[in-house]
Amino acid sequence: MDRIGIGIIGCGYWGINYVRVFEELGESEVKAVCDRRPERLAEVEKRFPCLHSTTNHQDLLKSPDVDAVVVCTEASSHYPIVSEYLTAGKHVLVEKPMTTRVSDAEELLNLAESKGLTLMIGHTFLYNAGIRQVKDYITQGDMGKLYYLYSRRTNLGPIRNDVSALWDLAPHDISIFNYLLDSKPAWVSAVGATVLGNGRADVGFMSLG
Repeated sequence: MDRIGIGIIGCGYWGINYVRVFEELGESEVKAVCDRRPERLAEVEKRFPCLHSTTNHQDLLKSPDVDAVVVCTEASSHYPIVSEYLTAGKHVLVEKPMTTRVSDAEELLNLAESKGLTLMIGHTFLYNAGIRQVKDYITQGDMGKLYYLYSRRTNLGPIRNDVSALWDLAPHDISIFNYLLDSKPAWVSAVGATVLGNGRADVGFMSLG
């Protein structure tokens, strides 16, 4: 079977990790990486000297060797980039949050479905061995009756300029809860506060019913 050609858009912390992981998988091959920052591309080229690199993501869009792309850019750019690649017939794995508006996310889902393409979100904890073991305990009844789930996520950075701390971090916990309970919230209550003064809530508290 031919290996799947992968393109990586955004070579920050997660982008470089994706390059490493896909290079280690026998079924895939990273064909190209893209980042607007030449210094990030230089770092990737130092670690993976055989990769093609570019500062223009349109180069990956036009490449017949790229079957699927991973989008690791700022959340506010996810919708236009993912839309472009789905329209061009490429499968997409996009980091969370998928988009910053529900209507944009629904549009992308419909677009992927209409073209028979895979659209995945980077909910990494759904593939975590510990989370999957807890899921088995719940399914088998080993944990008894569940009354509530609680999580706390604290992080010293990076500080996001385009989304709040809740939008940046809470998708992890929400995806875990949905997975463990096989359900989605019927209602949500959330409050946040801007402590650092960057215009985005960097502290948040959320209740899901």
